[in-house]
Amino acid sequence: MAGLAATTPADVPMLTFRVGALSCALSLADVREVTAMVALTPLPGAREHLLGVIDYHGTPCPVVDIRARLGLDDAPLTLEQHLLVLGLEGEIFAIPCDQAEQVVWGLVRPVAADGSSGALIKGFVQKTDGVILLLDSAHLRRNPAGEPAAVHVTAPNGNGAHTEVSI
Repeated sequence: MAGLAATTPADVPMLTFRVGALSCALSLADVREVTAMVALTPLPGAREHLLGVIDYHGTPCPVVDIRARLGLDDAPLTLEQHLLVLGLEGEIFAIPCDQAEQVVWGLVRPVAADGSSGALIKGFVQKTDGVILLLDSAHLRRNPAGEPAAVHVTAPNGNGAHTEVSI
């Protein structure tokens, strides 16, 4: 039964967004908030997949370079872009996108079981105007080599305690 579930398309809610010419989506369950782009604080010595950190309601929130993760050319961040704040396993991180679009439901076609599509791409959704890449949020927060968290940020959370964020 478990093998059948992995190969059967599932109708799931997703947030669609654009990065360059790519139409992408993330599971709606992973998205905490869509917000306007803000200035990032650089993290000297951080790995190249991290663009910096933002203050997310009093908690430091690392910002991952999705363009690099998708193999796209660098492009400057602009105030017209959006940040998608994601929450996974008690940790938060954000990714910049050119445009957050809409919540859609769609049948997700899983990627090849041999991993030839890469771990970052979870599946594909066929729409009348093209294909949407469903990305795996858990793989977005890892560096391109797939290594686990490497940066730890500790900051006051406004309640007199400290919050630790790892990515």
